[in-house]
Amino acid sequence: MDGMPIELYFAVLACVARADGRVTQEERHVIRSAAQAAGLTGDVLARLERLLDMATPFSSEDVLAEIAPGMTAATLAEAIRDAYVLAAADQEIAPAEVAVIDRLFALVGIAEHRRPALHEWARRAAEHHLDGLALLSEALPKTNHESAREDVHSR
Repeated sequence: MDGMPIELYFAVLACVARADGRVTQEERHVIRSAAQAAGLTGDVLARLERLLDMATPFSSEDVLAEIAPGMTAATLAEAIRDAYVLAAADQEIAPAEVAVIDRLFALVGIAEHRRPALHEWARRAAEHHLDGLALLSEALPKTNHESAREDVHSR
């Protein structure tokens, strides 16, 4: 992520995953897969797991306030798209998950009247991303097919 420490990016995803008061297995799988693909290991991965543990004290407001000042348009676009991919992982985008994304918009200074169009863009971008994963799952040879298929079905 250009300009954003990878741990903060995953903390934003944890904010979205925790927003509705639960972290589903599907959400956990999406975050773990992305973290492993990003090369997170050891202590960093363990900290991420703790963030996903609902018993761990956690302030979405603090995380979002920490990350907002350093976000560029590019990092915000990537984080918001991925937040919608994550929110859709359990087949339901909860209003609380959308509220976390909206709060991030507010903290980076996006005017309220511009936010609906950005939410719509992010939803479409997430759908497009998931459509691509489904197409790849169908197109990959059998040896690669199972892992891609698992990723698609976890969303």
